[in-house]
Amino acid sequence: MKLSQALKEKKRLADELARQKEILQRENARRSDKPSGAYFMEVWNKTYLMEVWNKIHSIPLELNELKFKIAQANINIYPVLARKEEYKKLIAFLQRLNKRENEEVFYINKNKEKLSYKWDCFINHSKCDKLIENLQNEINKMQDEIDVYNNTMEIWIHKKPQKKY
Repeated sequence: MKLSQALKEKKRLADELARQKEILQRENARRSDKPSGAYFMEVWNKTYLMEVWNKIHSIPLELNELKFKIAQANINIYPVLARKEEYKKLIAFLQRLNKRENEEVFYINKNKEKLSYKWDCFINHSKCDKLIENLQNEINKMQDEIDVYNNTMEIWIHKKPQKKY
């Protein structure tokens, strides 16, 4: 299996696990004042919930093995992955950075006495935009390298029989 396929499978398993948990959350508790004749529905529901519970137990085992194989396969490209994440964090920081410039005026009393401040910043809006653009270009190059790696790297996944609880 290609690494890119393994990553898709990992997402599919994580989504399925979340779906099964949501089903159990929704269906787990029932009121005791059900109308008579609901015995069949109750037996079906308990059988169904046991299947859901078994999936909640078995999917993480498969997901964990897949995550481990992906981590092993990513060892060769980990420096690129780590650098990409750090660049993304840096972009987020730059976007939140206070970039106040120019003059700010306050009126401090009824006589309209004016008080003004001049704001200067090391990284202004235009410099910030240029830095973010450069970082994003680097991220795009790294993502291209990651995509090539993911589409060429083969990993072996051993499917174990699923354990029932």
